Amino acid sequence: MSHSQDILDNTPIAQLKNLAEKSAKCLTDIDVYCFSDLKRMGSVQAFLRMETQGSFKPSLNFLYAMEGALQNVHWNHIDHQQKSRLLNSLEDARTHQALFLPLSENVIIQQTECWINNFIIKYNICPFAEHVVVANLIAYHVIYEEDIEDCLMLLIQHLSDLRKNDKIETALLIFPASVEDFDHYLEFLAIANQLIEDQDYSDDFQLASFHPDYCFEGEDMEDPANFTNRAPWPMLHLIRQSSIEHGLKYYKNPEQIPINNIKLTRELGADFLTKLRNRCLSLNQPS
Repeated sequence: MSHSQDILDNTPIAQLKNLAEKSAKCLTDIDVYCFSDLKRMGSVQAFLRMETQGSFKPSLNFLYAMEGALQNVHWNHIDHQQKSRLLNSLEDARTHQALFLPLSENVIIQQTECWINNFIIKYNICPFAEHVVVANLIAYHVIYEEDIEDCLMLLIQHLSDLRKNDKIETALLIFPASVEDFDHYLEFLAIANQLIEDQDYSDDFQLASFHPDYCFEGEDMEDPANFTNRAPWPMLHLIRQSSIEHGLKYYKNPEQIPINNIKLTRELGADFLTKLRNRCLSLNQPS
C-alpha cells in the first residue's frame, strides 16, 4: 500500500526511503532534489535520465528503490507485477529516446507511415484512412521548431496551404522537438483549436490529436484503448470537414467506430501494441 501522501513535497531526496547519500547525489546530478521533483519526473524517466546524462549508470535495483521511495516502502516490497510494469515502461521509454535524436525528416515520415499502415489501416482503426494513403492524398510535414509560437504559426501556414490545394485531402504535422510531454501537448492542442477558430479555419478543418503517451480524459493510462491515438510522434492531423461529411454519408453506424476500436485494442493488449509501435520507431534508427 502506498503512503506517499504522508511525505511532504519538499522532503530532501536523501531523507526518502531507499535513497541514502550516494543515491541522492546521483539524483541531484539530474536535478532531482526533493520528493516533488522525483514525483513529477517519475522513477522510469529519472532512471533513463541517469543512464543518458548522469555520471553514474544505475542498476535496476535503483529503479525499484526510486519507485519504493515514491510509495514510501522498502524496495523489496515492490512486487513482481509492479517490477514487470516498470521494466515494460523502461523499454518503451528507451525506444522513445528517438524523440530527442536528430532524425531526418524522411526517417520520421517512414516511421509514421509504418504505424499508419501496420496499425491504423491493418486493424481498420480509421475506416477512411486506406483510401487517402493508397491514393497518395496525404501530406506529411515534420516541424522541428521547439518554440510553441513557431509551431502554431506553421500550423496556420499549413492550413492555408491545404485550403488552397484540393489535390491533397489531409495533412499530418509531426512535432519531434516541442511537445514530447503529454500535458504540454494538451496545452498546445487547446491553443491550436482556439487559434483555428479565431483565424476562421474551423468551418473547413478540424484537428485530430496523437501523442506517444496519449490518454483519453478520465481513462487509465494503462488502458490499451489509448493506443488508438498513441502515434510514434506527437502529431496534429488536419482533416477537412467536407471529408468527414462525405465519409459519414457512406459509412453505416459511424458511432460504432470508437466502440469497435476499444474492444479490438483491449483484445490485442498493451504489450502487443507497444511492440508494434516500437518496431516502427526502430526503422532506420542510428546505431
